[in-house]
Amino acid sequence: MFQIKNVTCRYEEQTVFESVSVDIKKGQYVILMGENGQGKSTFIDLITGFKKANQGSVLFEGQSLNRLLKDNSSKHYYYARLGIIFQDVDIQLFNQTVYDEVAFGLRQLGLDKETIKIRVEDVLKLLKIEQLVKRVPYQLSGGEKKKVALASILVMNPDVYIMDEPFNNLAREADHLFKEIFSQLHQAGKTIIMSSHHFKHVHDKQADVLLFRQNGVTFFPASEVNHNPEVRDLLSHY
Repeated sequence: MFQIKNVTCRYEEQTVFESVSVDIKKGQYVILMGENGQGKSTFIDLITGFKKANQGSVLFEGQSLNRLLKDNSSKHYYYARLGIIFQDVDIQLFNQTVYDEVAFGLRQLGLDKETIKIRVEDVLKLLKIEQLVKRVPYQLSGGEKKKVALASILVMNPDVYIMDEPFNNLAREADHLFKEIFSQLHQAGKTIIMSSHHFKHVHDKQADVLLFRQNGVTFFPASEVNHNPEVRDLLSHY
């Protein structure tokens, strides 16, 4: 699905990572690990098209991402395939009510009101936030905002879920709920890419790990993460 080929990313004179090559296949569950400042968020910006590589190339389903994003039609097609949760969800919540926030994407597709109502109510129930339906998003707690952000992409049923620190600000109950939902999405064949710097907190037995450190990336398949004591010991420090 994604092919990152010999990519180097910099901010001014600061190199974030250098000559990184990674393949992420359709249906893969990948957790980006590493200390703050090692490149997890930059990697997410790269594959979402919010940052261009200084060197190397990024492909989506065999096509250059830069080329896809130059044309309005292919750009719309690309972003329709993605569900994105930013680390700072405040920048993506802008409607007057939670209902409007979750319904926004469906309305852009021109769906009828009854279909939208059913889909919005279903996803609010799934996330146990029906009581927030008339609330103003920016007045919610951090954890509630994360739930609304997730609801707004779940309702669109994208192929790829890209999430930057989705477990931040969640209470324990919501934490378990998010893990269950992500596991179900993975089982349904969705591609999941999320960043975190708390391995024990987010680990899923089906998830591969990309560890960002020292301007590079190391890939650990789920089999090693689950059964190699040295790998688990290494990741447990994050």
